[in-house]
Amino acid sequence: MRLLFLVDAVPHAGSTGGYQIIYQRITRLARRGHQIAVLCFGDPAGDDAVADLRSQVKWLRILPRPSQTRRAILSRSLRWRRPWWFARSFSAQMQRTVGDMVEQLRFHAAIAEFTPMGQYFLMNPYLSAVRRVVSCHGSPWFGCHHALKVVRPGGYAWLTLVCRMPGMKKFEFAVYRNADWVTTLTPAERYWLLTVAPGLDISVVPAGVDISHFTPRDASQTEEAVMFMGRFSDETNVDAVVWFANSIWPHLTRRRPEARFYVVGPEPPPVLRSLPRRDPRIVVTGYVQDVRPFFRRSRAFVCPIRIGSGMRMKVLEAMASGVPVVSTVLGMEGIPAEPGGNCFLNDCPQRIASYLELLLSDLDLNREMGAAARRTVEASFDWEKITDTFEAGLQRLLPTPSA
Repeated sequence: MRLLFLVDAVPHAGSTGGYQIIYQRITRLARRGHQIAVLCFGDPAGDDAVADLRSQVKWLRILPRPSQTRRAILSRSLRWRRPWWFARSFSAQMQRTVGDMVEQLRFHAAIAEFTPMGQYFLMNPYLSAVRRVVSCHGSPWFGCHHALKVVRPGGYAWLTLVCRMPGMKKFEFAVYRNADWVTTLTPAERYWLLTVAPGLDISVVPAGVDISHFTPRDASQTEEAVMFMGRFSDETNVDAVVWFANSIWPHLTRRRPEARFYVVGPEPPPVLRSLPRRDPRIVVTGYVQDVRPFFRRSRAFVCPIRIGSGMRMKVLEAMASGVPVVSTVLGMEGIPAEPGGNCFLNDCPQRIASYLELLLSDLDLNREMGAAARRTVEASFDWEKITDTFEAGLQRLLPTPSA
């Protein structure tokens, strides 16, 4: 098959979260003989990430990212009649280029990774006939709906959400209905989308994890440390760290004053960069080329996600590394959780702190839970089997040759 992937950033081997999912899909399909093109936002001058991706695909086109200032986003929203969350990713140049590439290269299917990129299949006057796939890594509408339940009513965050949500639900589901196939990462996400649009052709294609890359660490060689990992341009990750630092970390450090908290990932905003000044036991690393050293030194992985939806790659990578996970219920969405077996689950700050204290102090329990977590990902999240599922779904879209 000849496939076009639309992405809002350059996926590469060192990517985290959803971009690692995209990178794995692209590279594994390319190894199976499919001709892959990637059209994305980024710096065309490139760096190692661009060189890495270019070596994996047949065609690569990188366009300048649209301005992310509030004024620019609002201007695009009004001019192109798109909700705020979709206007953030809208570019007239991208819209035209999608059409040009489909016309010139005659793709069998085009895959929009992340729902906002699916807008380039909708109301695009330049786009000729092509099978359209929207890969939903997390519904923007349901993510905002969850967020309204946890932020303080009437506060700045609440007002920001309320102001940015008008028209979102209608536009988002128009994007899904316009697609030939929609994929989600979790059964829960599929269920919620079908409650709004029962006629969608929608399948669950979960994330996977490279179990040869992420290998179990030795619990006896770890520090008395907890870690979180994420891309901090995603507001769900910022909210998780701020909530943990304010509501959970003080409970834990009263019991374990020598504990450390590693916040690992690119683009930390000022609110996160200021945390080490408040408490030097918190380490905000920024971008790291390889996260595995932090898995090897950490005694537990915490996933205090309160908003958003979809599956968290970070949790799978921690489990594959044999690091016990303590998470909110939402943070383990789509992953077979066995509380007390392969993870601990709770939404109460004091309970989360208690579980972390237990894992910091009891190395035997730490080792047993880490081994159980590793067995879970080996059984359910092998990338080759997941790629089989995605490939079969794409092939199903192709017209059957006539006799």
